Amino acid sequence: MANSNDNICSLYQVLVQHRIYEGSLFWSRVQTLHAVQAGILAAGFTFRFAWSIRYFDGLILILGGALTLFLFFVVVMTYNDYAVNRDTIDELVKRILPDDMKQYKVRWSAERVVLSGHCVFYGIIIAFIILDFVLGMLFLGNPNLIR
Repeated sequence: MANSNDNICSLYQVLVQHRIYEGSLFWSRVQTLHAVQAGILAAGFTFRFAWSIRYFDGLILILGGALTLFLFFVVVMTYNDYAVNRDTIDELVKRILPDDMKQYKVRWSAERVVLSGHCVFYGIIIAFIILDFVLGMLFLGNPNLIR
């Protein structure tokens, strides 16, 4: 029986370590996405206003929007990897905890009534992507716009 409990504890430790690793990877990719987006906007406006290079400003913004969209999908996939074993970890915790502690419910986050962090994050990234494509199309469609 002790060997079975040791195996459960070992599996729990492995799954928690995986969750910590994927969480760190998720946040580093979010930071990368934001840095790339800032660079895209800076490059687009630099080509537009500082160097006055025609059409390259819009092209950078459109390609940057596509890159941001790709990175957004990578971030979403990383989050899915992060959350994949949540139910298994819950079940293992129930088996590991002593009987007098099983009455407590394990919660992964506070319940949100209006917006969760994921909704806000997704909204911001989608707004960045729309901004890139709209500005890129505006700058390509009218090279003299906002000069």
